[in-house]
Amino acid sequence: MPNQALDTNPPTGSVQHITTHGSDWLWAVFAIMTFTDIVVFFWQFTLPRGQRVFHQLAMFILTTAAIAYFSMASDLGYASILTEFGHMGYSANTTRQIWVSLT
Repeated sequence: MPNQALDTNPPTGSVQHITTHGSDWLWAVFAIMTFTDIVVFFWQFTLPRGQRVFHQLAMFILTTAAIAYFSMASDLGYASILTEFGHMGYSANTTRQIWVSLT
């Protein structure tokens, strides 16, 4: 099944916005972070209670980053801003996406 995130949540109001390939890459990073988070969750139970806090800290960071990458891959939580300088064929004063996330 192809990536339909941009069809479901189209990037309205931005001239420079995420592409389907960029969304695919962000989905891959989200999947890797989520898988690692699940592995660390089960791994912590094999350790003594005094050493679990380090794994719980890693889980907190991984969960926060996974949520941020999920929102970016789904094209959610962005704002359109005016650019100050031109870049890659776009003139100055066009709009581009920036993501407002937890990280």
